[in-house]
Amino acid sequence: MSGKRVRIETDATQGTYDKYNRLLGYIYREDGLFYNKYMIEQGYAHEYTYNTAYKYQTGFKNAQKEAQANKAGLWSPSTCNGDTTKTSTTNSTQTNNADSCTIKGNIGSSKEKIFHVVGCGSYNKTVIDESKGEKWFCSEKEAIDAGWRKALNCN
Repeated sequence: MSGKRVRIETDATQGTYDKYNRLLGYIYREDGLFYNKYMIEQGYAHEYTYNTAYKYQTGFKNAQKEAQANKAGLWSPSTCNGDTTKTSTTNSTQTNNADSCTIKGNIGSSKEKIFHVVGCGSYNKTVIDESKGEKWFCSEKEAIDAGWRKALNCN
């Protein structure tokens, strides 16, 4: 796509920027190819719904199902991570990453350090950005010892 002309379509249901100030939009190449959908079809991207339904959600979900069925890209057993849907059984607290630790340490808009465990109301919506100091934890004790508190919407 480098050096190519594209058209960007925004979606009134999503706003122009996300909470990290990233531009949101649908990309069309000069030849008309719908690039967002193409990337999902090829398995180079996955469908992601942050909060509310969006214009091309159904098409993106169908494209992902097809990519998964075809074992394309991310869904291939030969990706560097293999099957990314499996849960790791490692007990190590030294390796804090999404591959082995499932507790999400999120820094809220008020700079409060909050962790989310699987089952918390906002777990699936929480995105970890390690460049902003957010972390993955392997146990609740590890998160608490590091100065984080459990999200209020956790069971």
